[in-house]
Amino acid sequence: MKTALLSPESPRWPGSLESLAHDVYHLPGFARLFAREEGGEALAFLAEEGSRRLLVPLIVRPIDENEDAGFPGRFDATCPYGYPGPVVSSDGFDAELEDFVDRALDGLRAEMLGRGIVCAFSRLHPMLDLPLAPFRRAGTVVRHGETVSIDLTRGPEGIWRGMNATCRNEVRKAGRQGQVVRVDEGWENLPEFLAIYRETMDRHSASASYYFDEGHLRAMRQTLGDRMMLLIAEIGGEIAAGSIFLETNGIVNYHLSGTRAEFVRNHPSRTILHRAALVAAERGHRVLHLGGGRGGARDSLFGFKASFSPCRQAFHTWRFVADEAAYRSLVNRWQERTGGEPDGRGESFPAYRRPFPPVVVAADDAEMLAATA
Repeated sequence: MKTALLSPESPRWPGSLESLAHDVYHLPGFARLFAREEGGEALAFLAEEGSRRLLVPLIVRPIDENEDAGFPGRFDATCPYGYPGPVVSSDGFDAELEDFVDRALDGLRAEMLGRGIVCAFSRLHPMLDLPLAPFRRAGTVVRHGETVSIDLTRGPEGIWRGMNATCRNEVRKAGRQGQVVRVDEGWENLPEFLAIYRETMDRHSASASYYFDEGHLRAMRQTLGDRMMLLIAEIGGEIAAGSIFLETNGIVNYHLSGTRAEFVRNHPSRTILHRAALVAAERGHRVLHLGGGRGGARDSLFGFKASFSPCRQAFHTWRFVADEAAYRSLVNRWQERTGGEPDGRGESFPAYRRPFPPVVVAADDAEMLAATA
């Protein structure tokens, strides 16, 4: 078995994706963009053996030496924004796949130890099959709830029937009221969308991690090109709402969304999502993934998404400790510094990065940020 940690510049990263079912979150350019936001380095772990491959996108971050003196040169890893969890391939039915993944994760541990990377966190992709048993043996797999998706292969009529009665009625009403939804092909309305998005975040006291500036979105657009789609809803000639979608390899993801306060009661986000499903189906995509509730909860955000489709998928995260001794030492130092009790590996991870006291942010809007809550 061959293993390596690849930089985004390595042709082996995009080359390996050609034989792997993947999403936009697994692309090297996407990882590099969000690594800058995290103050880390984008890398992908790749294990290869015959026709089998395992790829894990990572963002490797230094552990703050000022806070944890005595740990110079130590790092930990998180994952890019969204659902960039491990992806694995093999030819057809593969009775030995779990054994391959077990050995590949042993290789991941060795690569991490060689780079001084203590632990790694990853959000698994709800739409991509993955044998979970090896990941449970190597680390901790946590189920957080469900996400919602729309099956685009059912066509326009099937998409319509998949919506619940309330959702259909509101889309019909919007049509009678003259709501217009269009794809902004040239992204001319990006500044207006960004203002609406910020207003929505402010209105619901969203955490800082949900705020993105125009430079970030333009950099995403430059990186992803036609893999990004901006939809705009207009009411009475005014821009009422907008949403950004990411699309690749047959999968479309609901990424960012915002609605002006004066138009919330007109539900333009519903008409946008219905139109997005139709456009994505026309473009030949298989599924529109809406994501789930905040933290995997069955909250108002989940209910909003669930009104569009009965399709559900389990959402998991994976926590992996390569260097147990270093991890325990870091957690012990966190306890000494804060006087707090760390969560287990099924809760906040890594425990030594958890703020103390925990920060609680109020955000209760079913039509705000709708991608990776």
